[in-house]
Amino acid sequence: MKKIFPVIILMLGFVLNISAQKHSLNYRIKQDFSPANDIVGIKFDSKGAMWVATSYGLYKKEQNEWLLSGAANIYMQSFFIDKHDKIWTALWGGGVHASVDGKKWESIKAAAPSGSANVVTADNKGEIWVGDFSAGVLRSGKDGWINYKAGNVALGDNSILAILPDNKNRMWFGSYHGLSLFDDKLWRLYNKANSKLPDNNVYALLADDKGDIWIGTCSGLARLSGNTWIVYNVENSGLSSDLILSLGVDAKGNIWAGTNKGVNVFDGKNWKTFNVKNSALIDDRIQAITAYKNAIYLGTSKGITVFN
Repeated sequence: MKKIFPVIILMLGFVLNISAQKHSLNYRIKQDFSPANDIVGIKFDSKGAMWVATSYGLYKKEQNEWLLSGAANIYMQSFFIDKHDKIWTALWGGGVHASVDGKKWESIKAAAPSGSANVVTADNKGEIWVGDFSAGVLRSGKDGWINYKAGNVALGDNSILAILPDNKNRMWFGSYHGLSLFDDKLWRLYNKANSKLPDNNVYALLADDKGDIWIGTCSGLARLSGNTWIVYNVENSGLSSDLILSLGVDAKGNIWAGTNKGVNVFDGKNWKTFNVKNSALIDDRIQAITAYKNAIYLGTSKGITVFN
């Protein structure tokens, strides 16, 4: 019997791995080594079409083809599709561009004073918010763009890395020098000096169904529930790395944290890690996470992996 047990364990592991493979799918925009496979954002429009932002441009999936939208060799930082299916892109060295069809693009120069934008999104009212490379936060308004800058408001600095609207109509901003909150009247800055934020470099933000705010930093993951901080790191949790690059939440409320060493899934009690060794994950560097219907789409530096 001593010889049988290892064989059974190996067979069980093989069966589980095959099962995991059946419930996943990988996409590459280009089959060869290409910056087009360096995924920085994944979104779906109202018709269910998948759009993917890469370090080589924006692509739309049409059946079995990937169609380039606009010019190639454009380094995208992020993008957003609003409720009217208008596409907003944040470009390195290109500022903000918008398109209603993905073919004709308009440059919105006032939305990115520095000429480079890091992030673009919309709040619950439909107003567009832009995180500039060095000019703070821009907000669309009836009379033009409103510019919020560190020194005038409680922003950590003027390089904005992440923007999040929560379910209380508040806005959250991640920078290299902390996390900022704006409730449309007052600003508040959280950093290592005045809170339990594990690091001042804030790369990713997420609001869950309970209203808790999840903050991805280069020194772990923080959870802000009301005024209570909980910090997760490699030492006290199942995180595979303290470098949190992306965040997402699935239909069951599980939190997905993308790192440089795979993706970590947290159900509120237990952690599970998927990487290239134990799953069909195409790459361990998880740069974007998007939940759509009953699947999770993971954007990596080598393509997209879909977990059903």
